[in-house]
Amino acid sequence: MDIAWYDPTARSHGYNENAPIVLDDYGRQLPAPLRFPSSASGAGFGPLAAKVHELGLRFGLHIMRGIPRPAVELDLPVFGTQWTAREIADSCALGHIGIRAERGEDRSSRLSSDEQKTLLTLWTTAS
Repeated sequence: MDIAWYDPTARSHGYNENAPIVLDDYGRQLPAPLRFPSSASGAGFGPLAAKVHELGLRFGLHIMRGIPRPAVELDLPVFGTQWTAREIADSCALGHIGIRAERGEDRSSRLSSDEQKTLLTLWTTAS
């Protein structure tokens, strides 16, 4: 699944500036149900991935590190922490929002193993 699966207004080329991306209460991206009907009601990509696997194919998901801008703008809580998105966001010169390093961890380089597992669970199972 290529980038912008969380954007209900995505098009075949280019990005939509200030897209109305689909987020959960913690600012994590969710599949846009208008584009992926099987993801409705919190099912994530689980049903679609299961069908792809039934066909003997693999299902991959393009994700980007960092925090979605709307999560920072809304100052949403970060799942499993005491912080909000605004507190850990780090804007760089290119305008991307990364994750500020805390307590000596290099959180700007990649998601931690626990964060990856949380996102995979969110994207592949019904809530």
